[in-house]
Amino acid sequence: MMSCMSSSSRTFSSAVVRVVGPHYWIVDFAPVARIEALDLERGRYVRNALVTGDEVLVVERPFEISVTPNSLYELGRRDFA
Repeated sequence: MMSCMSSSSRTFSSAVVRVVGPHYWIVDFAPVARIEALDLERGRYVRNALVTGDEVLVVERPFEISVTPNSLYELGRRDFA
């Protein structure tokens, strides 16, 4: 999917829209743990939220969830250790 987007402009192709749908998260752990939540509006993804470290991301779509980037990182470390 990364080949379908320009990291500088966050421009997405229609192929990504069909695969991802109206809600898209970018989860990155370097240099700091962060989650960027984007929603599709008028054919473009716009940022709904950006959290880092122990900040809590709270979203209701596509399902209700509260999560921190650090908790996702720790979950991955534990499951793949």
